[in-house]
Amino acid sequence: LQPIFARKQKGPVLGNCYEPVYSPHGDRIYFAATSGATQMNAGLWTARVPSSAGEPWGEPERVTSAGPASLRQIAISPGGSSLTYAALSSASNLWSLPIDVRSAAPAGDPMPLTRATGCRNSLPVFSPDGSRIAFMSCRAGGSAEIWVIDADGRNARPLTDDPAGKGTSGWLPDGERIAFNSTRDGLKGLWSVTLSDRSEKRLLPIDVDVGS
Repeated sequence: LQPIFARKQKGPVLGNCYEPVYSPHGDRIYFAATSGATQMNAGLWTARVPSSAGEPWGEPERVTSAGPASLRQIAISPGGSSLTYAALSSASNLWSLPIDVRSAAPAGDPMPLTRATGCRNSLPVFSPDGSRIAFMSCRAGGSAEIWVIDADGRNARPLTDDPAGKGTSGWLPDGERIAFNSTRDGLKGLWSVTLSDRSEKRLLPIDVDVGS
């Protein structure tokens, strides 16, 4: 992102840019970036991108910030009307921001989805229908686990409870299972967990002994 904006930018000076995501219609990107004199905590920015050329039209526009936290790990709903992001600090939480699909401007104020203290909630991923969000939660004294929450912030609940290491999660097309990578018994593999009963299944064993 930086080289593209360095050629075209006449407005705000952006520093480090992170984790760009396309809007569902492919005409805009959202990304986290530091800006201003201090270049400290990242905020949320957007830029129009014509699908044919791949370079931005006009200047990047600031959408919102996370205050003293650093805004990262942006996820956009399938319809493009809502963004979710992690506000990273010593205790990180997830936030939701309604978006005007036509202008990309906020259609309301940011709303906290999680309000936990003493833990880090991160890596949000929307379900295929946009009604739920999967995320990773690392609580004090525990391991990182996969949780799910309604898109309006209700009904947060854990799906996994295992000290084994887990990686980034993603939804299966049916919207009823979440896939994740994990190391069990010294071996890496791709697993799924079912929302209805929290049952886990190995989808793809990867025969690499990580203990050697």
